[in-house]
Amino acid sequence: MISQNAVIHSGQPVVTVSGSADALPLEGTVLVNTAGVDALTLASPTSGAIANGGDDGRVLRIKSNTANAHTITVAANKFNGDTHIATMSGAVTNFIELIAIGGVWHVLASSGITLS
Repeated sequence: MISQNAVIHSGQPVVTVSGSADALPLEGTVLVNTAGVDALTLASPTSGAIANGGDDGRVLRIKSNTANAHTITVAANKFNGDTHIATMSGAVTNFIELIAIGGVWHVLASSGITLS
C-alpha cells in the first residue's frame, strides 16, 4: 500500500509504503512503515537525460521506519552495475540513497544495507 504524505523541500514527494510487496517510485523519498518484512521492487532506470525520456539524475531515498529486514530487488546488475538485492539489517535507522545513471542505480549513501 502506497500513500503520498507530503512534499519535501526539493519538490519531490514523500511516499509511505506499508504492504508486504510494494513497488517503489523512480524518484523521491520512501518511508517504509511495514509491520513485517516488505519485499520492495524497483524498476530499472532508463538511460539518458530526463528531458529526452531517460532517468539519469533521478534520486530515490528509501528509509525504514520499522525494525525489519526489508529487501529491495532490481533487475540483475542494476545496483552499482554488479548486484540486484539490497537488504536492510533490521534497524529503524536503515536507509539507502540512489541515483540513476546510465540505466543503473548507483548508491550515493546508505546505512545498514547489504548489497548482493
